[in-house]
Parts: sequence; C-alpha cells; structure tokens
Amino acid sequence: MKRIAILFVLLMIQANVSFAQFPMLFNRHNPDPLKGGYTHVSLYCRAYENTRFDTSKNYLICKNTYNKNAQLTEKIYCDPGVCFPYKLQNSYDSKGMLLYSLHYKLNDSNYSEKISYTYNAGGKVTEEFSTGPDRAFPSTLKTIYNAAGRIDSIIQFTKSSKVFYKKRFQYSSTGYQSEEVYFNEDGSRSSSITDKFDINGNLLQKSQFNEKGLIDWITYYTYNTNNQQTEVRTYNSKGLSTHKETIRYDTQGNKTEHITYNPDKSVDAFTYQYNMRRKGQKRVLYYPETSTELTNEKSSSYNQYLDDRPRNGAIESKRLYRYDKQGLLLEESLFDAKGGIESHILYSYDLYGNCSGYVEYDATNKPVYKTEFVYSR
Repeated sequence: MKRIAILFVLLMIQANVSFAQFPMLFNRHNPDPLKGGYTHVSLYCRAYENTRFDTSKNYLICKNTYNKNAQLTEKIYCDPGVCFPYKLQNSYDSKGMLLYSLHYKLNDSNYSEKISYTYNAGGKVTEEFSTGPDRAFPSTLKTIYNAAGRIDSIIQFTKSSKVFYKKRFQYSSTGYQSEEVYFNEDGSRSSSITDKFDINGNLLQKSQFNEKGLIDWITYYTYNTNNQQTEVRTYNSKGLSTHKETIRYDTQGNKTEHITYNPDKSVDAFTYQYNMRRKGQKRVLYYPETSTELTNEKSSSYNQYLDDRPRNGAIESKRLYRYDKQGLLLEESLFDAKGGIESHILYSYDLYGNCSGYVEYDATNKPVYKTEFVYSR
C-alpha cells in the first residue's frame, strides 16, 4: 500500500517502540515526549539467565534523538528480532516543518530512500517526492486543496508520470465522503474504497469495490450523541454478516463493555470498571475488591460451543493495574480464569517522571525480562 500525504508525515515522526523479540504482557511504555530536558533515549532489553540479567551483550533495541522542539531527528532501530533493522533521519526547517526523511538499512552509509516534502503558504503538505539513491525509482504524491483549504484530491504518480493512486473528496452540509482508486500499470482501474463521514468527522461507512466496480465488502459505523463509536457491522459481497462489534459507555464517557462477534460464531467480550477519582483529566481505574487504585479488565471469550448459542461467559483472564498518587503506572498483573497469577510487570521512574524501566516476572515471581530506558542530553 502506497503512502498517503499528511498521514505518512505523522507516521514517520512517531517514536513507536517494537518488541518483536521479547514476549511482554501488554502495550509497551513509550517515553515520548521526554521530560527533564533530555534529547536522547536508548532502549535496552535483557533476558534473565541463571541468577541474573545478562549484561554480556549489547541488547540495544532502539535509540531516539530529538531536537529542542521535541521532534524526532533520528531513530536507530537494531532489534535483531526483526527482519530489517534500520535508521531514520528527519530534517526540519526553522519553523519546525519536516523537509525530508532519509531511510537507511542499518550500518549502510547510503540511504535507501529519501522523502522530501513541499508545503503551501498555509503550512499544508502539497507534495511528497520519494526516491532511492541516484534518484532511482521516483514517486510523487500530490495533495490539492480547494478554496476553503480542505483537501480536494491526493494523487500518486509513478516514475513514468502515470497515475497509480487517486483519492477524491466531496463535501456537503451533512458531512463528506472520499473515494480511493488504485490503478494498474496499463491505467485500468484496479480497486477502490469509498468512505462516508458525518459532519463531525465520524466514519459512517466504508466500502471496497473490485476492478469491475462490484462491492467486495461494506462496513457501517454507529455513534452516540457524544460521537463515541457504539457499533461496527461488516457485510461481504453477498450481504452476509462477517463481523460485528458493540461498545458501551458510562455516563462519564468511559468505555464499560466491548464485545466482538466473530465469523466462527465465537464472541470476545471485555468489561471495564472505573472509580470516580480523577487525576487531571484522567480517570483512575480500579478493581472493586481492593482498596488500592487498580484497573480491572475482564476478558470473556466463548470459543467452545455445544450448539449455535454461546454459553454464559465466565471470566477467562483478568488484568490489574496499580498507580501511584501522581497517576504513574506502577504494576500490571495478569491472572488466569481461576485467579492465579500468570505474570506481572513492575515499573520504575526517574525524578522527572520518565519511565526508567520495567521488569517482567513469570507465574513463580521469577524475573524474565528487564527493559531499561537510558536518557541523555
């Protein structure tokens, strides 16, 4: 899938951390933005062997460098567990606009791809030019705006100036819609996707069509009066339901239930509980059977059937989260259906509130992995 203007810019400047090599519990902590004036952060992960964490090897996963505006200027990703370790360098102008990105294979001195960005007087991206070394394999992505400053179309050209991709937008008083069209080398239509949005920008409908213009699948989205998604329904080309999700919220707008109905008739259900204490604009989650500030996420999965009716859901797993008075996450714990602990993670922080690392423990409370964030200026 080719890049799309603006969206790609946002993707490239994010400092996401991947742990393909190491089995962790939940979403990883990403120290961004950095606090305390730091401009560099390095991420290490060490395995526990025998009676200690192995420090004989350099387990550097990645290193991010930021400028004074907290913008990512360089990312070195050397996780040996992935296929393509790489280096990314971003260059900005005096106004903080991204001028170009250079992509390297790790340890290569010549970049494998360069993406340059052009902006209009309003600071909006009008062109992305992608090329390899010696300007090989060029590709241009142009964004055209209407008189109101909204995107009219996004067009991608190949090196031979043929249109590979085109996305058009149409606006009305009740919302807007977009159509993405992909083209084959001979210029014929390959496939297309149509999205419809309401006046608040909520996606209402997504449809994919094949080269003959016939529908492959269509998805409908429903929202409540607070613009929170409450239902997702997907149908195939024959009009048969292939996917459904329902989401519920409490009066404060917090998600309390998320149920997914799968094509194999299995159901994945999650419930969430909250206390009423706020830390800033954040609600602290809790587990009602304790007095400490914890989160309770119950996961009930009905994967075994005697007939077409799902059995009553029993708790399959439970996750607990513990916080300090500043709202910093201190511990994550994973329990099985019988309440036995499967694993847990303990977090630590520096005096500025940056996560300095965390340790994962197994069911016997033995350390398994240690992740460290090292900050420098």
